[in-house]
Amino acid sequence: MKKVKIALAASVLAVILAACGGKQGSTSTFSPDQDSIFVSREGSFSSALVETYDSATYTQEKFQAFVDDIVSSYNEGKGAGALSANAEGQAKLPVAVSSCVLDGGAAKIIFDYASSADLIDFAKDQQDQDNLAEGLEFGKASTFLNQGALMEAVFITPKDGTNVKPEKLVKAGESSCVAVDGAVTIQTEGKIQYVSKGVSLQDDFTAKTPEGRSYIIFK
Repeated sequence: MKKVKIALAASVLAVILAACGGKQGSTSTFSPDQDSIFVSREGSFSSALVETYDSATYTQEKFQAFVDDIVSSYNEGKGAGALSANAEGQAKLPVAVSSCVLDGGAAKIIFDYASSADLIDFAKDQQDQDNLAEGLEFGKASTFLNQGALMEAVFITPKDGTNVKPEKLVKAGESSCVAVDGAVTIQTEGKIQYVSKGVSLQDDFTAKTPEGRSYIIFK
């Protein structure tokens, strides 16, 4: 099966490195300008592929059909039927095309997933190294804290880089937390409160994780 990333690479001029858009107040929406993973407050996962393209290679219709075919084939191989979009009232597909747009020289695809495991498996299948995490877990910060996981890491406050005291982690127990294994770019729906040491922030909602295990706590 053809790979989305490889096919786009044939017409790539440069990877867009601008920060993700659609962010205001205390909530962000996923309007990416870079390859990244989006985590909602409810624990749903999406990912984006963003590349420049040669207008002579793709039309919107051809591009949409190409992406739909890849996703349909993937889902069929997973026993979910040859479908590329989620239907209201139906179980989520392992992978669904949320949007697929050619605009201003940028090819942008957003995929939605039934689970974080589906995201990882699809990234492996598509050889998408930019969005390929070894592990992704979501839950309340209190759940990770009760499991002892958060005590393994040193947390910092993004605003000033100071270490976070354990009592502050306890107070943030109702906040959302995503555990990431591997180096990827993560955008969260809510503002990031604390990150484990080694995680770097692009803005209030977007972080880059290093190799190894990282934690991001967001409101």
